[in-house]
Amino acid sequence: MIARSRNAGKAKRKPAARSTANGRPKYQLLPDLPPEEYEVLKADIAEEGVLYAVFQDEYGETLDGHQRERVANELGIKYPIVVLPGLTEEEKRHLVYSLNVKRRHLTTKQKQALVEQELKRTPDISSQWLAEILGVDDKTVAATRKRLEAGSEIPTLKKFRGKRHTAVPAFLAPVLPRP
Repeated sequence: MIARSRNAGKAKRKPAARSTANGRPKYQLLPDLPPEEYEVLKADIAEEGVLYAVFQDEYGETLDGHQRERVANELGIKYPIVVLPGLTEEEKRHLVYSLNVKRRHLTTKQKQALVEQELKRTPDISSQWLAEILGVDDKTVAATRKRLEAGSEIPTLKKFRGKRHTAVPAFLAPVLPRP
């Protein structure tokens, strides 16, 4: 892990993150803060500065801290950056979810949308592992999987990829103990 701070000469900068098809940064996987929460964050950063580092990969793509980075750029305030080199795409996404799901107050509907989004992206992931990553119940993942399979939005698979990248037979997935 490499830590660095924004240099003093450039408080404002253009975001390094590349946009995806939906116009959002690649790793901004959760919804934006509601306007009232964003204004509270902005007021706090204006008063205290950015207290928690923005995490980026070695290419300058922000993994965590999109809202803090945006506010700091709007206010012209420097902010600390921690660079996390060498992560795979999957590890980056898991990091984003594990850091954000625990501190954001997501509605049930927002959590279900995240489950659906990830199942469509990686239908071979086990329900237990995805539930752990997203901080939801594995029954929620299983029910969403069943609905997506029934609507032919994802394939019906015989095996799922477990946490340790091992194949889990489909008939065992619902009864395996949680780690």
